[in-house]
Amino acid sequence: MPEPQRDRPRIRFMSVDQPISTKTLIGHPDEPLVIEEMRTGNRVERRRIVNPERSYQVPTFVFWNETVTPTQQQLVREAMNELFQEIGFDRNMIQFLGNWREEKYRDANGQLTPHKSIEWQVKSKRNPNKKQINASDLLYAMFNDPYQIRTPHWEIVITNEDMYTPDTNFVIGLAQDDLGTVISLKRLEAITNPQARREVQKTEVYHEVSHVLGLPTGRRGRNNLEHSLGPHCKSPGCSMKQGLSVPNDWITFTTERLRQGGKPLCKECLEDLRQKFHLTKR
Repeated sequence: MPEPQRDRPRIRFMSVDQPISTKTLIGHPDEPLVIEEMRTGNRVERRRIVNPERSYQVPTFVFWNETVTPTQQQLVREAMNELFQEIGFDRNMIQFLGNWREEKYRDANGQLTPHKSIEWQVKSKRNPNKKQINASDLLYAMFNDPYQIRTPHWEIVITNEDMYTPDTNFVIGLAQDDLGTVISLKRLEAITNPQARREVQKTEVYHEVSHVLGLPTGRRGRNNLEHSLGPHCKSPGCSMKQGLSVPNDWITFTTERLRQGGKPLCKECLEDLRQKFHLTKR
């Protein structure tokens, strides 16, 4: 699967005779949310253009499918609110849509209607042979999902099913900056201590959502990053550390995080986000 494009938004409209045009939606004049239209004959495909340098908050929609328990739903709510409050974001821009369904999300035969529910989104990317969700396909589908086209947003999808990518046997999270993330809580359910499990799963939510926001960055020439599987922070207690061993690494840096006060991010990652989004230090 090709890597998602990370091109800067193009504001101008191209000639209708060109195969690609752009449509400016909402946002700041110099960093708008843009939909790209690709025409092939009479067929038009629309997709959202991402901008990793976007410097303002956009609406955040949080979904989960029917596998996510009420306890997990609550910890996701807490983690999202805690992270956004720590950064200085407006928490009112988070919409917890949960197990979202539009009207007529099932057809006359009882089958799920495409693009009408989070159930369909997840089921359509489930590999019956592996009994896992293809996280790459689920994330990539966000680019041209009709809901994203109608109302551009940062999208958080939570499931309690196992996930994989074409390059890995399993993955607990996958993110695209300025677009969204898919998060699986299943592997972390193996942690037997309920409170420890809860905190580790919150760490995972902090981690993947912060990737959507653009972390970690080298905005201030930071030298405490490691790049084994993409850039990650090396600061003790930071949720943006790399966790290759699941759940052991995640338990370790969650324990570090709690020992240092339980904040979602280290001071450097937090300052990077506040600089990027022009937020006042509190």
